[in-house]
Amino acid sequence: MWLAARWRRGQKHGPRLIAVTIDHGLRPEAAREARDVKRLARMLEIEHRTLRWTATKPKTGVPAAARKARYALLAKAARASGATHVATAHTRDDQAETLLMRLLRGSGIAGLA
Repeated sequence: MWLAARWRRGQKHGPRLIAVTIDHGLRPEAAREARDVKRLARMLEIEHRTLRWTATKPKTGVPAAARKARYALLAKAARASGATHVATAHTRDDQAETLLMRLLRGSGIAGLA
């Protein structure tokens, strides 16, 4: 988000940016995290929306179902705002978690890239 805001400021007529946070409703701290993202977006002068995955959660395959829901919600938000592009990103914590999970699964260097 920071990079997108910086890029936009460098343009003569930068595009409208909208940050969208998806709260999957899977962790109690997710609502607070969404508010933190909203605060940062405000500081960067970017619109922000929090969308919630309210469907019944499956008993198995939760990560795949959450991913599918996330991209469906992002597509809906993009259509609603007339967006022509969607960029996704992760926090440093997400990246660290992915790295650790892959290490625990025995991934080699290629899997950690």
